[in-house]
Amino acid sequence: MPPATPHSSIAITLDQWRGEIGRYFGFGRSYSAMTATQQDDVDAVIDRGMRQFYAPPILQDGTAHIWSFMRPTMSIAVHAPYTTGNLTDVDSTPNATATFSGTTLPTWIRNAVLEYTHPTTDQKCLVHIHLQTGNTTCSLEDAVTDDEFASGSTSYVITDGIYALPTSFGGIEGDITLEAASGYMPVRQVGEDQIREMFLNTAIQTGTPAYFCVRPWKNPGIDRIGNQGQIGMYTRYELVFFPRPDKVYRMSFRYLFVFPGIEDWIATGQATTGIHPPGMAYHHETMLASCLAVAEQYADSPNGEHRDYFAKRIAASVALDRKSAGAAYLGRNLDKSDTLYTQGRSPLSTQITYNNTLY
Repeated sequence: MPPATPHSSIAITLDQWRGEIGRYFGFGRSYSAMTATQQDDVDAVIDRGMRQFYAPPILQDGTAHIWSFMRPTMSIAVHAPYTTGNLTDVDSTPNATATFSGTTLPTWIRNAVLEYTHPTTDQKCLVHIHLQTGNTTCSLEDAVTDDEFASGSTSYVITDGIYALPTSFGGIEGDITLEAASGYMPVRQVGEDQIREMFLNTAIQTGTPAYFCVRPWKNPGIDRIGNQGQIGMYTRYELVFFPRPDKVYRMSFRYLFVFPGIEDWIATGQATTGIHPPGMAYHHETMLASCLAVAEQYADSPNGEHRDYFAKRIAASVALDRKSAGAAYLGRNLDKSDTLYTQGRSPLSTQITYNNTLY
């Protein structure tokens, strides 16, 4: 076999892309010699061209293609319930907070669930944690007056049933698998309303996760490890598991990767000379054709030459990607064995429980 190479000889760098687009507009090939407005025009064309390539138009056979290199595998870990120390205070106004003693809270509690029994009313309380605000304090998302108490000391449990996904997440493919050789069944995807129904209609609240849903996260500006971002700058998603994990579980799944734009490439601190657009090198000609097709739309008298060339290139790249990625379709599931409510059975009928623990 030939030696492994980085494909640098056929890959197109960001500077080369800028030069090609600049030449088409008559700005010249030197990006640094362009005016600020010209640079903005060139980069806008590249961003639009990349979006067009990553989500290509419907093909002549009526199908929409998802690139194989946009479907990587992500591994995550959810945590065992946390019970160290005591809960001493819950306040719902003006800002919902919880205070603990005898513990230093772990950083993973962002977006986790706090459960405790109210020390005076004996009512079971369940609220979601927004983020850790100190070693012994956290802010809460949905605490109400009935959850409040002060100067007390009660046991609690923090469970990790909700997992905030990164900004690169654009959708999940298939089920989630637990760690290799664990013997656990895959965690199956259901609707968000079904997850709420499961929590409502069963006494089983913690155990081995059996189901999950994906839903938009209402706090998009703060990710799993506390990185801040501008609220509303993008849509973020989270995984919700049922039951909530009763111990540490490591999981893997395939997902649709959302690639960054030019500003994000530059923000990583890399020199533009060595930056290659995300995707396999043998698709770079198609990506460039997509950008030139967009640039053609800005031209005073577009003739459609680059649009037609892009149509041919995208068909070739799709054919190559389907060939290299192999078959992912094994036929229709006619016995409907993957249906949640198969033959009228409840969603937990395939699970084994003992002493209210789900296995």
